[in-house]
Amino acid sequence: RARLAEAAKALQKSLEIYASPEALDALGEVYLRQGKAERAIELYERALAKDPGDVDMRNALATALRHAGKLDAAEAECRAILGANAFDPTAYATLAAIKIDRGQLDLAELLLTKGLAKHPDHPLLLVNLGLVALRRGDDQAAFAMFDKASANDPSFVVGRLNKAALFLGAADHARARVELDAVLAIEPGNTDALLASGIAMRLAGDLAGARKSWERVLAIDADHAAAHYNLAVLEMDFAERPDAARGHLERYLQVAGGDEAHVAAAKERLALIDATRPRKGG
Repeated sequence: RARLAEAAKALQKSLEIYASPEALDALGEVYLRQGKAERAIELYERALAKDPGDVDMRNALATALRHAGKLDAAEAECRAILGANAFDPTAYATLAAIKIDRGQLDLAELLLTKGLAKHPDHPLLLVNLGLVALRRGDDQAAFAMFDKASANDPSFVVGRLNKAALFLGAADHARARVELDAVLAIEPGNTDALLASGIAMRLAGDLAGARKSWERVLAIDADHAAAHYNLAVLEMDFAERPDAARGHLERYLQVAGGDEAHVAAAKERLALIDATRPRKGG
């Protein structure tokens, strides 16, 4: 599987020749995976300027706006879609996700229930209903929704990824691996699954496997912040290779967003490496 950066370059060249909706959508998806939501928004708006009635592209724009933190604009886009397509399941799912982001769980549940009344087997609606349960602390109900989503559409990997996250939260690395292996059988380059697989392997004591899994993430996305951080912890705490850890920590701080949970911890780890480094002539 090509690196994301290489995929982006190839798609950009394709757009120079012909800006097809398919190429715009594909490049937008790559940008979202790279955490470049603003660039994805530009592409989707460009496509919609040519074809305002493209519902799939409007749903993609709503998703990108949400990822960019522009919740009001994302909500307006969803409502515009639903105004023209009263029971569009993707718009319902995205609108509910926005409500979850805002902490409005009752409204999210109402929207999802309404959507499921028309689309009872829609996996994204089921997953988002599971996320509502998860935010309420009901892991059992959340798991049931994720499991149902996976059963209804075995190719829909999001349900399995969420089940794996619950298993990892319970330190059940074996059952997490079952779900993650199923995801990777469908999408061998799924970086979320590879990252989580590395965590499961580390919990099981398979440090070589964990390293290999996280290195596979970086082969796909060289700027994947979480992979750099996990490799840094592995090198520092388990392999006792502070210089290797330093490289990953420095790269992590370059690519991590300001709100990344581990930024402060990464800085502390770098300071510790500096403090324990043997001094020349000492």
